[in-house]
Amino acid sequence: MDLYAFCGSDLYTRIPRLLDSVRGAGDCRVTRERSKFVESHYLPASLPEIDLKVMRWATVDAILAAPPNLDELYLEKMHSLHHYQVMIDESGDGLSRVDRAVRRRSEDLATLLPHAFESYVKHAWGVAKQGLLRGESLIGSQLARRALDYLVLIEYMLNDAYPPPFKWRMHDSELTKLPRADLIRSVATALEFTDGVTLPERAERLRDLEGAMLADASASGILGRPTDSWWWKP
Repeated sequence: MDLYAFCGSDLYTRIPRLLDSVRGAGDCRVTRERSKFVESHYLPASLPEIDLKVMRWATVDAILAAPPNLDELYLEKMHSLHHYQVMIDESGDGLSRVDRAVRRRSEDLATLLPHAFESYVKHAWGVAKQGLLRGESLIGSQLARRALDYLVLIEYMLNDAYPPPFKWRMHDSELTKLPRADLIRSVATALEFTDGVTLPERAERLRDLEGAMLADASASGILGRPTDSWWWKP
């Protein structure tokens, strides 16, 4: 269970010492200071494991003020803001920030979608050029995996959702919410775990997934999308 607490800068400077003094929360295994928050990991006697993370309001404001981008930390924080269940909000600051994140979602995703597609195109062209035309199969395979990552991002965005954190993005709890979950899972299995799959076959699986996504009516506004054939096909 992840619990987040937010506070002002004055209190934040005292958080490590305060966490050390917490009693009755179970065995505290780890307390660590990270770049954006302080985290303590507890093992209560009769509850699930708890990760308590304390963050400054200024950090949340910086995230909300940043222009939309494909950085993994940005995507993770924006996804979190859309899924927080506020338990206690003494000043109303939490609910107001969650509301700001929700209100900007559609506009942000519309901005991010062409960038994600451009990044996909760059890697897909690398599969064709480096991998297939130049015979560099190792590089082509690596680029195919990266290309798939961007297609997964695009699938979440086409369905009006911020992509979940990377470690959960392909988990059934998140992936099954998507209409092309089975196809994504099949392509990922072929690219990552199936022995004997050739690079041309990997490219063909990417082609199938891209074609299915671009047939979606929501994808009509993606800049640079091909109309009648794969522009990157060698």
